[in-house]
Amino acid sequence: MKTRSPTTTLCLMTLMLLTGVRMESRLFAQSAAQGEDKRAAARIAYDEGERLQNQGTAESLRKAIIKYEEALSLWRSVGDQSGEAETLTGAAQVLNYLGERQRAIEYFQQAIELWKAVVNGKGQSKAISGIVEVYYALGAHRQALDYLNQALLLQRSLKDQVGEATTLKDIGVIYFALGDPQKALEYYQQALPMLRASSDRAGEASALNNIGAAFRVMGEPQQALEYYKQALSLQRAVGALRGIALMLTNIGALYYRLGDAQQALDYYDQALPLRREAGDRAGQAITLTGIGAAHLSLGNPQRAMEYLKQALSLSEGGQSRSEEAQALTFLSAASSALGSKQQALEYLNRALALRRAICERRGESGALIRM
Repeated sequence: MKTRSPTTTLCLMTLMLLTGVRMESRLFAQSAAQGEDKRAAARIAYDEGERLQNQGTAESLRKAIIKYEEALSLWRSVGDQSGEAETLTGAAQVLNYLGERQRAIEYFQQAIELWKAVVNGKGQSKAISGIVEVYYALGAHRQALDYLNQALLLQRSLKDQVGEATTLKDIGVIYFALGDPQKALEYYQQALPMLRASSDRAGEASALNNIGAAFRVMGEPQQALEYYKQALSLQRAVGALRGIALMLTNIGALYYRLGDAQQALDYYDQALPLRREAGDRAGQAITLTGIGAAHLSLGNPQRAMEYLKQALSLSEGGQSRSEEAQALTFLSAASSALGSKQQALEYLNRALALRRAICERRGESGALIRM
């Protein structure tokens, strides 16, 4: 057998080495290209999810979740923590809108940790704001306040005036829920000029609504009405279905408390189709209860029963236990007006049991925070 010369052997080894390097380079390039393809696909899926979320209908929100989950899988496959955090935040917002609040909390918590990992204060602030909204809806006000205080420090360190204004407004909301409307009003009034200066019309509308609510509780209904109507005008200018429906319902509720049930009914009737279009089940229950209460006040207990049963069906067994209790209370009154005393008592007992459960759960949340 012929022996290769050292020069030939060296040439062969060099050729093999170069071939390996070329193969590794080609594989790396292919892998990089695949990664870029996945990133592009993830961005397309995320953008479509965001577009569907902004439509705000029940159908579009369900489709948005599918798109966000698709994007989430792709971001994870390429190890993009920023993309994953952004998508988790958007998906959590949609889950909250759809009433899936425990899943929303899980997604927001994951998002907060990822935003911290990539040192993105604005993203972290947005996710904190979202989880606060969920805890508020669940009646866990102290937990919400803890997150808000974190957010306020973060936003001030970032010199984020828009975020700071939103957080000040949200702290006001928590104090209002804790039964301190005067302290709530102080926070709202700090937030309002900052929101106006930043041209945040949706935020301004929310602050105006909250100021109205504080004045209502403090026994100043005319001032409350003035702020509510300013908020309604802004929500209409923004074109936010949920915001418009909320303000129409709040104005209706204020007229009801002022003893003008017919005017209340006019506003509720405008709000209900918007609640339905937005797929807002909790909101529908609130508005339907208001319509039932107005019919009852106008001497139409049978009509009231129809709306109140719809409200109960939407809120029963869900997260809005206080709304379920409210519907049951008015169903009791309507049943009594129709002469069904036994049924009235049954509805009232169910309402009382729910209200006790709500109080116990809030007490338990407070105990957990103090541990």
